[in-house]
Amino acid sequence: MRLVVHQAKELDHSKSLSGDLNPLAKVYLNSSRSSAFSTPCFKHTNNPIWEAPYEFLCTDKESATITVKTIDDRDFLKDPVVGYMSIKLKDLIGVYGQAGKDWFPLSGCKTGKIRLSAEWKPLSMAGAIHGSEQYKPPVGVVKLFIQKAVDVKWVFVSSNNLKTSSDNKSFNRNVEATLGGKSDPYVRVQARNVTKGRTEVINNSTLSSDFFPCFPVLIVNLQI
Repeated sequence: MRLVVHQAKELDHSKSLSGDLNPLAKVYLNSSRSSAFSTPCFKHTNNPIWEAPYEFLCTDKESATITVKTIDDRDFLKDPVVGYMSIKLKDLIGVYGQAGKDWFPLSGCKTGKIRLSAEWKPLSMAGAIHGSEQYKPPVGVVKLFIQKAVDVKWVFVSSNNLKTSSDNKSFNRNVEATLGGKSDPYVRVQARNVTKGRTEVINNSTLSSDFFPCFPVLIVNLQI
């Protein structure tokens, strides 16, 4: 999600001790009490032009809300809120965005409005079947130690088709005769059809019906 806080105008000068403001804008996401983004501060103006972009990952466009508060920067004193506005994200990029409306009145003050625009950029995230809207942050780590394999199916290409077997001795002898008893195996680890890691290839390894060459240890970090 790309949000741009463009400007504000006609801010309520009665909120200032001197008649003019040192305004900045703070962006709050959903019900968070701490601001996610803050614009630069401009001194002695009631009509600031910030043109400040802010990009963030939105995991639920339908329920997300954005609150923007205009603040009067008073240095050593507590910075008062001059005015604020709150809007649902789907309305900002939907109803208002499609209508080209980007000016919004501020609440909690006598005068003032703020200009906002937003752009939605869908993402295809690894491990998320339905894209970023279904994204969940990782809650743990799984470490896999790939050590060895036994009774692995033997594969070779004949003149007719591709054949596999794991327990036919006569077929195994034919494979050894065809391939010289060699193969180039490796292990690939996947989660939800997404490859998370793989071992190195063991070149020209001897095939055996009861033993397969040991692989290097592979540690794979998986998001749950």
